[in-house]
Amino acid sequence: MKEGYIGQDDEMALELLVRMGRPQLVLNYAYDQQIASVLVTDRVSEARIYALMRSITEYETEFREAGEILERDYSSYFHKTENTALMADFLDILQESTEDLVACSRRVAWLDLIVPPVAVAIKSNETELGERAKRLANAGYNIVLDPYEMEPGLVEKYFPVADQLRELVDLHEVASDTLERLNECFADEECDSRLVDAIVLALTEMVPEDASRLAYEKLDHAEFSRLVEQGLLSAYAPPSLAASYAVAIDHFLSTGTPIPSDLQKLGEELGAKGRTYLGIKMGEWLRSHRFAHLQACVEYQPEIYDRATARVHLTGAIAEACAEKDYELMCFALGIPAGLVDLSNDNLNGFSEAYLYLHSG
Repeated sequence: MKEGYIGQDDEMALELLVRMGRPQLVLNYAYDQQIASVLVTDRVSEARIYALMRSITEYETEFREAGEILERDYSSYFHKTENTALMADFLDILQESTEDLVACSRRVAWLDLIVPPVAVAIKSNETELGERAKRLANAGYNIVLDPYEMEPGLVEKYFPVADQLRELVDLHEVASDTLERLNECFADEECDSRLVDAIVLALTEMVPEDASRLAYEKLDHAEFSRLVEQGLLSAYAPPSLAASYAVAIDHFLSTGTPIPSDLQKLGEELGAKGRTYLGIKMGEWLRSHRFAHLQACVEYQPEIYDRATARVHLTGAIAEACAEKDYELMCFALGIPAGLVDLSNDNLNGFSEAYLYLHSG
Protein backbone atom coordinates (compact mmCIF):
# COMPACT_ATOMS: atom_id res chain seq x y z
CA MET A 1 0.00 0.00 0.00
CA LYS A 2 1.41 3.40 -1.06
CA GLU A 3 0.60 5.44 2.00
CA GLY A 4 2.99 8.40 1.94
CA TYR A 5 3.37 9.44 -1.68
CA ILE A 6 2.18 8.99 -5.25
CA GLY A 7 4.74 8.11 -7.93
CA GLN A 8 5.25 10.23 -11.04
CA ASP A 9 3.54 7.77 -13.37
CA ASP A 10 0.62 7.33 -11.00
CA GLU A 11 0.32 11.12 -10.66
CA MET A 12 0.10 11.52 -14.43
CA ALA A 13 -2.50 8.76 -14.78
CA LEU A 14 -4.60 10.23 -11.99
CA GLU A 15 -4.34 13.73 -13.47
CA LEU A 16 -5.62 12.51 -16.81
CA LEU A 17 -8.53 10.67 -15.20
CA VAL A 18 -9.32 13.77 -13.13
CA ARG A 19 -9.37 16.05 -16.17
CA MET A 20 -11.62 13.59 -17.97
CA GLY A 21 -14.06 13.97 -15.10
CA ARG A 22 -14.09 10.28 -14.08
CA PRO A 23 -14.15 10.12 -10.26
CA GLN A 24 -14.97 6.42 -10.12
CA LEU A 25 -11.99 5.58 -12.34
CA VAL A 26 -9.78 7.63 -10.01
CA LEU A 27 -10.96 5.46 -7.14
CA ASN A 28 -10.52 2.28 -9.20
CA TYR A 29 -6.99 3.25 -10.21
CA ALA A 30 -6.03 4.08 -6.62
CA TYR A 31 -7.38 0.71 -5.48
CA ASP A 32 -5.60 -1.22 -8.24
CA GLN A 33 -2.30 0.57 -7.62
CA GLN A 34 -2.68 0.21 -3.84
CA ILE A 35 -2.67 4.00 -3.30
CA ALA A 36 -4.11 4.96 0.08
CA SER A 37 -7.54 6.55 -0.34
CA VAL A 38 -6.52 9.53 1.80
CA LEU A 39 -4.02 10.48 -0.92
CA VAL A 40 -6.69 10.76 -3.60
CA THR A 41 -9.52 12.42 -1.67
CA ASP A 42 -8.93 15.79 -3.35
CA ARG A 43 -8.36 14.10 -6.70
CA VAL A 44 -11.81 12.53 -6.51
CA SER A 45 -13.33 15.91 -5.69
CA GLU A 46 -11.50 17.46 -8.62
CA ALA A 47 -12.73 14.74 -10.99
CA ARG A 48 -16.28 15.40 -9.85
CA ILE A 49 -15.83 19.14 -10.39
CA TYR A 50 -14.51 18.50 -13.92
CA ALA A 51 -17.52 16.28 -14.56
CA LEU A 52 -19.78 19.07 -13.39
CA MET A 53 -17.94 21.55 -15.62
CA ARG A 54 -18.54 19.30 -18.62
CA SER A 55 -22.19 18.96 -17.67
CA ILE A 56 -22.47 22.75 -17.62
CA THR A 57 -20.88 23.23 -21.04
CA GLU A 58 -23.16 20.58 -22.53
CA TYR A 59 -26.21 22.35 -21.02
CA GLU A 60 -27.10 19.31 -18.92
CA THR A 61 -26.86 21.24 -15.64
CA GLU A 62 -28.08 24.78 -15.08
CA PHE A 63 -25.74 27.33 -13.52
CA ARG A 64 -27.94 27.73 -10.45
CA GLU A 65 -28.02 24.00 -9.76
CA ALA A 66 -24.28 23.69 -10.34
CA GLY A 67 -23.60 26.57 -7.96
CA GLU A 68 -25.66 24.89 -5.26
CA ILE A 69 -23.67 21.68 -5.73
CA LEU A 70 -20.33 23.50 -5.54
CA GLU A 71 -21.28 25.29 -2.33
CA ARG A 72 -22.87 22.25 -0.70
CA ASP A 73 -20.33 19.56 -1.60
CA TYR A 74 -17.03 21.32 -2.30
CA SER A 75 -16.85 24.30 0.03
CA SER A 76 -13.95 22.91 2.06
CA TYR A 77 -12.08 21.97 -1.13
CA PHE A 78 -12.30 25.47 -2.63
CA HIS A 79 -11.27 27.09 0.63
CA LYS A 80 -7.93 25.28 0.54
CA THR A 81 -7.22 24.39 -3.09
CA GLU A 82 -4.03 25.42 -4.83
CA ASN A 83 -4.87 23.53 -8.01
CA THR A 84 -4.52 26.46 -10.37
CA ALA A 85 -4.89 24.23 -13.44
CA LEU A 86 -8.41 23.28 -12.37
CA MET A 87 -9.20 26.86 -11.42
CA ALA A 88 -7.93 28.11 -14.78
CA ASP A 89 -10.13 25.61 -16.64
CA PHE A 90 -13.07 26.62 -14.45
CA LEU A 91 -12.51 30.31 -15.21
CA ASP A 92 -12.26 29.58 -18.93
CA ILE A 93 -15.72 28.02 -18.85
CA LEU A 94 -17.06 31.03 -17.00
CA GLN A 95 -15.43 33.41 -19.48
CA GLU A 96 -17.05 31.59 -22.39
CA SER A 97 -20.40 31.97 -20.66
CA THR A 98 -19.93 35.74 -20.35
CA GLU A 99 -19.66 35.90 -24.14
CA ASP A 100 -22.83 33.89 -24.70
CA LEU A 101 -24.88 36.44 -26.65
CA VAL A 102 -28.34 35.29 -25.67
CA ALA A 103 -30.95 36.67 -23.28
CA CYS A 104 -29.46 38.68 -20.42
CA SER A 105 -30.88 36.22 -17.89
CA ARG A 106 -28.61 33.55 -19.44
CA ARG A 107 -25.63 35.90 -19.84
CA VAL A 108 -25.71 36.81 -16.16
CA ALA A 109 -26.64 33.37 -14.81
CA TRP A 110 -23.03 32.15 -14.89
CA LEU A 111 -22.54 34.26 -11.77
CA ASP A 112 -24.53 31.58 -9.94
CA LEU A 113 -21.29 29.60 -10.04
CA ILE A 114 -19.38 32.28 -8.10
CA VAL A 115 -20.59 30.99 -4.75
CA PRO A 116 -18.57 32.25 -1.75
CA PRO A 117 -16.07 29.34 -1.58
CA VAL A 118 -15.38 29.65 -5.31
CA ALA A 119 -14.79 33.38 -4.88
CA VAL A 120 -12.34 32.57 -2.08
CA ALA A 121 -10.46 30.15 -4.35
CA ILE A 122 -10.26 32.68 -7.19
CA LYS A 123 -8.87 35.40 -4.92
CA SER A 124 -6.43 33.14 -3.08
CA ASN A 125 -5.01 31.95 -6.40
CA GLU A 126 -5.13 35.36 -8.07
CA THR A 127 -1.39 35.60 -8.70
CA GLU A 128 -1.26 32.28 -10.55
CA LEU A 129 -4.52 32.86 -12.42
CA GLY A 130 -3.36 36.29 -13.56
CA GLU A 131 -5.40 38.02 -16.24
CA ARG A 132 -8.00 35.23 -16.28
CA ALA A 133 -9.20 36.24 -12.83
CA LYS A 134 -9.16 39.97 -13.60
CA ARG A 135 -11.03 39.54 -16.90
CA LEU A 136 -13.68 37.45 -15.19
CA ALA A 137 -14.14 39.96 -12.36
CA ASN A 138 -14.48 42.82 -14.85
CA ALA A 139 -16.92 40.79 -16.95
CA GLY A 140 -19.12 40.27 -13.91
CA TYR A 141 -19.41 43.98 -13.26
CA ASN A 142 -19.83 44.84 -16.94
CA ILE A 143 -22.75 42.47 -17.38
CA VAL A 144 -24.51 43.27 -14.10
CA LEU A 145 -24.16 47.04 -14.62
CA ASP A 146 -25.15 47.09 -18.29
CA PRO A 147 -27.81 49.83 -18.75
CA TYR A 148 -28.90 48.45 -22.12
CA GLU A 149 -29.28 44.74 -21.42
CA MET A 150 -29.80 44.20 -17.70
CA GLU A 151 -33.01 44.15 -15.67
CA PRO A 152 -33.47 45.94 -12.30
CA GLY A 153 -34.18 42.75 -10.37
CA LEU A 154 -31.10 41.03 -11.80
CA VAL A 155 -28.87 43.94 -10.77
CA GLU A 156 -30.10 43.62 -7.19
CA LYS A 157 -29.62 39.84 -7.25
CA TYR A 158 -26.24 39.57 -8.95
CA PHE A 159 -24.33 42.72 -7.99
CA PRO A 160 -23.41 41.29 -4.53
CA VAL A 161 -22.14 38.18 -6.32
CA ALA A 162 -19.95 40.10 -8.78
CA ASP A 163 -18.80 42.36 -5.94
CA GLN A 164 -17.17 39.39 -4.17
CA LEU A 165 -14.25 39.83 -6.61
CA ARG A 166 -13.83 43.58 -6.06
CA GLU A 167 -10.18 43.16 -5.05
CA LEU A 168 -9.37 42.04 -8.59
CA VAL A 169 -10.55 45.20 -10.40
CA ASP A 170 -10.05 48.95 -10.38
CA LEU A 171 -13.36 49.92 -8.78
CA HIS A 172 -13.13 53.57 -9.81
CA GLU A 173 -12.46 52.60 -13.40
CA VAL A 174 -15.45 50.23 -13.41
CA ALA A 175 -17.68 52.92 -11.87
CA SER A 176 -16.47 55.55 -14.32
CA ASP A 177 -17.04 53.28 -17.33
CA THR A 178 -20.50 52.37 -16.05
CA LEU A 179 -21.48 56.04 -15.68
CA GLU A 180 -20.25 56.79 -19.20
CA ARG A 181 -22.46 54.01 -20.54
CA LEU A 182 -25.36 55.39 -18.52
CA ASN A 183 -24.85 58.81 -20.08
CA GLU A 184 -24.85 57.27 -23.56
CA CYS A 185 -28.05 55.47 -22.64
CA PHE A 186 -29.65 58.79 -21.59
CA ALA A 187 -28.64 60.32 -24.91
CA ASP A 188 -30.22 57.42 -26.79
CA GLU A 189 -33.36 57.77 -24.63
CA GLU A 190 -33.36 54.02 -24.06
CA CYS A 191 -32.92 53.97 -20.28
CA ASP A 192 -35.30 52.25 -17.90
CA SER A 193 -35.36 54.60 -14.88
CA ARG A 194 -35.75 51.63 -12.50
CA LEU A 195 -32.65 50.04 -13.99
CA VAL A 196 -30.72 53.31 -13.73
CA ASP A 197 -31.65 53.62 -10.07
CA ALA A 198 -30.57 50.02 -9.37
CA ILE A 199 -27.22 50.57 -11.09
CA VAL A 200 -26.58 53.84 -9.24
CA LEU A 201 -27.35 52.18 -5.91
CA ALA A 202 -24.84 49.48 -6.79
CA LEU A 203 -22.22 52.14 -7.58
CA THR A 204 -22.77 53.81 -4.20
CA GLU A 205 -21.96 50.45 -2.60
CA MET A 206 -18.94 49.97 -4.85
CA VAL A 207 -17.32 53.40 -4.35
CA PRO A 208 -19.31 55.06 -1.53
CA GLU A 209 -16.87 57.94 -1.07
CA ASP A 210 -16.68 58.87 -4.74
CA ALA A 211 -19.99 57.85 -6.35
CA SER A 212 -21.44 61.37 -6.28
CA ARG A 213 -18.26 62.97 -7.59
CA LEU A 214 -17.97 60.51 -10.47
CA ALA A 215 -21.67 60.88 -11.31
CA TYR A 216 -21.34 64.68 -11.26
CA GLU A 217 -18.43 64.44 -13.70
CA LYS A 218 -19.93 61.84 -16.04
CA LEU A 219 -23.71 62.34 -16.08
CA ASP A 220 -25.94 64.93 -17.66
CA HIS A 221 -26.72 67.62 -15.08
CA ALA A 222 -30.49 67.08 -15.22
CA GLU A 223 -30.11 63.34 -14.60
CA PHE A 224 -27.61 63.93 -11.80
CA SER A 225 -30.07 66.33 -10.18
CA ARG A 226 -32.87 63.75 -10.44
CA LEU A 227 -30.74 61.16 -8.68
CA VAL A 228 -29.87 63.66 -5.95
CA GLU A 229 -33.54 64.56 -5.52
CA GLN A 230 -34.42 60.88 -5.10
CA GLY A 231 -31.76 60.50 -2.45
CA LEU A 232 -29.75 58.00 -4.51
CA LEU A 233 -26.75 60.34 -4.64
CA SER A 234 -25.46 63.13 -2.46
CA ALA A 235 -25.17 66.63 -3.85
CA TYR A 236 -21.65 67.49 -5.00
CA ALA A 237 -19.60 70.54 -5.91
CA PRO A 238 -15.98 70.24 -7.13
CA PRO A 239 -13.48 71.41 -4.47
CA SER A 240 -11.79 73.77 -6.93
CA LEU A 241 -15.08 75.56 -7.52
CA ALA A 242 -16.39 75.15 -3.97
CA ALA A 243 -13.71 77.53 -2.68
CA SER A 244 -14.83 80.32 -5.01
CA TYR A 245 -18.47 79.51 -4.29
CA ALA A 246 -17.76 79.83 -0.56
CA VAL A 247 -16.36 83.33 -1.07
CA ALA A 248 -19.51 84.37 -2.95
CA ILE A 249 -21.74 82.85 -0.26
CA ASP A 250 -19.82 84.52 2.57
CA HIS A 251 -20.16 87.88 0.86
CA PHE A 252 -23.90 87.33 0.40
CA LEU A 253 -24.38 86.42 4.07
CA SER A 254 -22.52 89.57 5.17
CA THR A 255 -25.05 91.86 3.48
CA GLY A 256 -27.60 91.84 6.30
CA THR A 257 -31.12 91.75 4.84
CA PRO A 258 -30.64 90.78 1.19
CA ILE A 259 -32.09 92.83 -1.66
CA PRO A 260 -32.68 91.64 -5.27
CA SER A 261 -29.36 93.04 -6.48
CA ASP A 262 -27.57 90.89 -3.89
CA LEU A 263 -29.30 87.80 -5.27
CA GLN A 264 -28.52 88.79 -8.84
CA LYS A 265 -24.85 89.20 -7.99
CA LEU A 266 -24.78 85.87 -6.14
CA GLY A 267 -26.32 84.11 -9.12
CA GLU A 268 -23.76 85.61 -11.47
CA GLU A 269 -20.84 84.64 -9.22
CA LEU A 270 -22.04 81.06 -8.77
CA GLY A 271 -23.04 80.50 -12.38
CA ALA A 272 -24.84 77.39 -13.60
CA LYS A 273 -22.40 74.99 -11.97
CA GLY A 274 -22.80 76.65 -8.58
CA ARG A 275 -26.53 76.03 -8.41
CA THR A 276 -26.01 72.65 -6.72
CA TYR A 277 -23.67 74.18 -4.14
CA LEU A 278 -26.26 76.84 -3.30
CA GLY A 279 -28.92 74.14 -2.92
CA ILE A 280 -26.75 72.49 -0.27
CA LYS A 281 -26.18 75.79 1.51
CA MET A 282 -29.91 76.50 1.67
CA GLY A 283 -30.31 73.44 3.88
CA GLU A 284 -27.48 74.71 6.10
CA TRP A 285 -29.11 78.15 6.35
CA LEU A 286 -32.35 76.60 7.51
CA ARG A 287 -30.52 74.58 10.17
CA SER A 288 -28.71 77.70 11.43
CA HIS A 289 -31.90 79.84 11.38
CA ARG A 290 -30.64 82.20 8.65
CA PHE A 291 -34.24 82.70 7.64
CA ALA A 292 -33.90 86.09 5.94
CA HIS A 293 -31.26 84.91 3.46
CA LEU A 294 -33.10 81.67 2.79
CA GLN A 295 -36.39 83.46 2.25
CA ALA A 296 -34.79 85.92 -0.15
CA CYS A 297 -33.19 83.09 -2.10
CA VAL A 298 -36.46 81.13 -2.33
CA GLU A 299 -38.44 84.17 -3.52
CA TYR A 300 -35.94 85.47 -6.05
CA GLN A 301 -36.65 84.88 -9.73
CA PRO A 302 -35.23 83.44 -11.84
CA GLU A 303 -34.09 80.67 -9.51
CA ILE A 304 -30.35 80.64 -8.90
CA TYR A 305 -30.22 77.30 -7.05
CA ASP A 306 -30.71 73.68 -8.06
CA ARG A 307 -34.24 72.83 -7.01
CA ALA A 308 -33.68 69.09 -6.59
CA THR A 309 -30.64 69.61 -4.37
CA ALA A 310 -32.37 72.29 -2.29
CA ARG A 311 -35.37 69.99 -1.82
CA VAL A 312 -33.22 67.19 -0.43
CA HIS A 313 -31.31 69.42 1.99
CA LEU A 314 -34.25 71.51 3.14
CA THR A 315 -36.26 68.37 3.81
CA GLY A 316 -33.33 66.93 5.76
CA ALA A 317 -33.11 70.08 7.90
CA ILE A 318 -36.85 69.97 8.61
CA ALA A 319 -36.64 66.28 9.56
CA GLU A 320 -33.91 67.12 12.08
CA ALA A 321 -36.06 69.94 13.46
CA CYS A 322 -38.97 67.52 13.90
CA ALA A 323 -36.75 65.14 15.86
CA GLU A 324 -35.43 67.99 18.02
CA LYS A 325 -38.84 69.74 18.30
CA ASP A 326 -37.38 72.99 16.96
CA TYR A 327 -40.72 74.78 16.54
CA GLU A 328 -39.14 78.07 15.47
CA LEU A 329 -37.54 76.39 12.48
CA MET A 330 -40.64 74.33 11.70
CA CYS A 331 -42.91 77.41 11.81
CA PHE A 332 -40.67 79.17 9.30
CA ALA A 333 -40.49 76.05 7.12
CA LEU A 334 -44.29 75.95 6.87
CA GLY A 335 -43.93 78.90 4.51
CA ILE A 336 -41.44 77.22 2.17
CA PRO A 337 -43.02 76.42 -1.23
CA ALA A 338 -44.29 72.85 -1.54
CA GLY A 339 -41.91 72.02 -4.38
CA LEU A 340 -38.99 72.49 -2.02
CA VAL A 341 -40.19 70.11 0.69
CA ASP A 342 -40.67 66.34 0.36
CA LEU A 343 -43.88 65.98 2.35
CA SER A 344 -43.85 62.20 1.80
CA ASN A 345 -40.72 61.88 3.95
CA ASP A 346 -41.59 59.65 6.92
CA ASN A 347 -39.31 61.68 9.21
CA LEU A 348 -41.38 64.84 8.93
CA ASN A 349 -43.88 63.47 11.48
CA GLY A 350 -46.70 65.93 12.13
CA PHE A 351 -45.04 68.68 10.09
CA SER A 352 -46.46 67.32 6.83
CA GLU A 353 -49.97 67.16 8.27
CA ALA A 354 -49.80 70.76 9.49
CA TYR A 355 -48.32 71.89 6.16
CA LEU A 356 -51.14 70.28 4.17
CA TYR A 357 -53.79 71.81 6.42
CA LEU A 358 -52.24 75.27 6.15
CA HIS A 359 -51.99 75.15 2.38
CA SER A 360 -55.29 73.34 1.68
CA GLY A 361 -57.17 76.59 1.16
